Amino acid sequence: MKTPNLTLALSLLLFFIFLSKPSHQASNPPPPLPNPRLLKAYTALQAWKHVITSDPNNFTANWCALNVCNYTGVYCAQAPDDPHTVTVSGIDLNHANIVGSLPEELGLLTDLALFHVNSNRFYGTVPYSFRYLHLLHELDISNNQFSGQFPLSVLYLLSLKFLDVRYNNFRGEIPSTLFDLKLDALFVNNNKFQFSLPQNIGNSSLSVIVLANNDLKGCIPSSFANLKDTLDEVILMNTGLRGCLPSNLGLLDKVKVFDISNNDLVGGLPESTGGMKSLEQLNVANNKFSGKIPASICSLPKLENFTYSYNYFCTQPPTCMKLQEQDDRKNCIPYRQLQRSPKECATFYANLVPRARAPPVPAMAVGKNKRISKSKKGGKKKAVDPFAKKDWYDIKAPKLFNHQNVGKTLVSRTQGTKIASEGLKHRVFEVSLADLQGDEEHAYRKMRLRAEDVQGKTVLTNFWGMNFTTDKLRSLVRKWQTLIEAHVDVKTTDNYTLRMFCIGFTKRRPNQVKRTCYAQSSQVRQIRRKMSEIMIAQATSSDLKGLVSKFIAESIGKEIEKATMSIYPLQNVFIRKVKILKAPKFDLTKLMEVHGGEDVGVKVERPAEEAAPEVQQEIVGA
Repeated sequence: MKTPNLTLALSLLLFFIFLSKPSHQASNPPPPLPNPRLLKAYTALQAWKHVITSDPNNFTANWCALNVCNYTGVYCAQAPDDPHTVTVSGIDLNHANIVGSLPEELGLLTDLALFHVNSNRFYGTVPYSFRYLHLLHELDISNNQFSGQFPLSVLYLLSLKFLDVRYNNFRGEIPSTLFDLKLDALFVNNNKFQFSLPQNIGNSSLSVIVLANNDLKGCIPSSFANLKDTLDEVILMNTGLRGCLPSNLGLLDKVKVFDISNNDLVGGLPESTGGMKSLEQLNVANNKFSGKIPASICSLPKLENFTYSYNYFCTQPPTCMKLQEQDDRKNCIPYRQLQRSPKECATFYANLVPRARAPPVPAMAVGKNKRISKSKKGGKKKAVDPFAKKDWYDIKAPKLFNHQNVGKTLVSRTQGTKIASEGLKHRVFEVSLADLQGDEEHAYRKMRLRAEDVQGKTVLTNFWGMNFTTDKLRSLVRKWQTLIEAHVDVKTTDNYTLRMFCIGFTKRRPNQVKRTCYAQSSQVRQIRRKMSEIMIAQATSSDLKGLVSKFIAESIGKEIEKATMSIYPLQNVFIRKVKILKAPKFDLTKLMEVHGGEDVGVKVERPAEEAAPEVQQEIVGA
């Protein structure tokens, strides 16, 4: 009978032990507290939330609990010095439209590698405590309302590779020591900085440098050429640069985009510029350059766009006219349309110092010298207006466009056996699709029309290619996505051989939390193969007129988006460029069908044209 008493005693002992425990130990144990680094991050982020005065999109609505890794826009990862410790490694609040400032407590995020807050309404200055963010790799505070001096804390960030402070209200000098950092990309455009390009700019490892729309003093130093191993893109437009270009500019043989437009640069373009063999876009417009354009520039193998308008060049090589895009307006080039007046050019060259004076201004007399009548000895030469012996012709686009009347072009009247209208054939006119369709939404697409025949005073054209504007292409390229391109050579049912270029960008999948959307190389190959297949199928089953209609409706890009959805979602898929490689033998009947005229194939008699001295035929952009 002792056993029941022993059992009862043990039960009572266990009961009192249970009652003696704290209540929270009687239930599930609490979650572990954050590690010290996350606690510091909590302190920093709470201090930041306290100075945010407006958050219309509720990005910081869940910035409450201790687990900062669950905060919107906050990203955690293993600490670089301790794989067993989690820390805040990135902050991304791009396009959140938040109003507020940056507190000094953000300096507690010492493991931060990425800080992106572009396109908000942050104001004030960058905290000096940012100098403690030694692991920071990318700093993007662009398109905000920051002000004051250049943030000196940046100079302590030895790991920084990407710096973007554009579209703010910073002012004053940019320290020359900034260029001692091993930056890869620097964007400081559209501020109020006032500084000169230092000699140590060549010490950096920049691939992209954009300083546009600031107030730079002086010239481009010769040490700029020391960036030859890394530099890819240079944008120095509208910065007030003065002086001449360095003679060693041609050493920058990896640069693809070089824009120094809207400055006060003088002299000529260096002969060494022809050594920039990777150059695709060169813009020197709105300066005071003079003399001749080196022939080696327009012979660069990859050059597509050369803009040198609003200068004082007096000679250009013929190869410049063969470029896909070139703009020579408002120069002093004889026999070219839309140039400066002879008086303006003569005044400019008369005021140049002797060593910079370019070849003879008499070449700028209106028309050829032989066309200037001579009076008695010592008398003045009589200038003849060259436009008095030229005729205007109407340019007509194919009927597949909403508007057929493109504009007008000039040509000299017939002289002897040379018929003026024959000189119009095969001229190429570049017209915005917005003008052809009457819709500004198509302004980013440029159509090329080639003159095929002349009927009376009307030039009948046909499609001869297509391209995107540079601004449109740049607007499509963004961070954290993969750009995929493909091109094919195809033949239409009416025997036109074309080269079509397609471009597309990956996008995030539905309900995806991860910010990046990079496609794997195998997926890129599959998408590129699918792009090629669809372009070939669409082109080989259509005539040129039907294919151009597809370009206008952008139906090919939409079909590619649907076909590649199972591989990786795409967005902004376009046929961005089309070249005509070969055209069939000219057929007037088919041309008239393209123009939809009722008098298909009926010959139109050309009116008699009075003779006049021959003048070089050139294109006038509509």
